[in-house]
Amino acid sequence: MRNKFLLGSVESEAAMAGAKQNLEKLIEDPELREMLTTTYPIGCRRLTPHEFYLAALQRPTTTIIKAPIERFTEKGIIAGGIERPCDIIIKATGFDVTCECLGNINDTRPV
Repeated sequence: MRNKFLLGSVESEAAMAGAKQNLEKLIEDPELREMLTTTYPIGCRRLTPHEFYLAALQRPTTTIIKAPIERFTEKGIIAGGIERPCDIIIKATGFDVTCECLGNINDTRPV
């Protein structure tokens, strides 16, 4: 198991190939597949997400916005100069195994 995290090891290369095959099997859209394909070695970033997550990304009700968020509004966000209504915004900006990022969320509004 440990060799999976050694750069260039047979196990590492096999794990990367398996992740790529999984994306090819589960993601039909080549642009989306490319966006989700990592070039980082195993252990540096997350591997292919679970198939349920990948399926959710392909639903007609899901919109993937590649533009950076310019600002938040009462109705949602403005990204790429367009206001986009949001019911929920997921803070997923990186791979932080310490989860210290959760301490930075201050929202005092009642749920």
